[in-house]
Amino acid sequence: SGSVAIGQAADASSAAISPADSPSQRRPRKEKETYAQDYRLSGEVAAILKGLKKREPVTKVKALQAFRVYVNADPSQEDATEGPGSAKDAVLGAWSYYYPRLAVDNNRQVRLEAAGAHWDLLRRSDKGSLQQHLPRFFPPWLR
Repeated sequence: SGSVAIGQAADASSAAISPADSPSQRRPRKEKETYAQDYRLSGEVAAILKGLKKREPVTKVKALQAFRVYVNADPSQEDATEGPGSAKDAVLGAWSYYYPRLAVDNNRQVRLEAAGAHWDLLRRSDKGSLQQHLPRFFPPWLR
């Protein structure tokens, strides 16, 4: 009777692993869309925002400085349209996801640069674009 129990256990374990569960037969996972795709950002802004995801504070500070340069650039060089669907609204939407994490970062320099970039961006935004994203900015301000 001992061999029957072993045989039954082997049958049960082989039934648990079906060919559909093998790695080669699984459906490919959908890659998460990046904020660049979600908001239709230009390649330059997408590359800058990618630097904000890194762990090193030096990398974040450099990315924030580049972001501030981009935000403070001459408006005639970028999309001058205002309102929903514009390039400025796309940047503001993507920034609304990054700012809450940067505002409470452990590194003081990152927090200072994030606050400066936030001020620069809000100063150049119109009320309509800002109103849509404002609820995402409140949590860090209330801490």
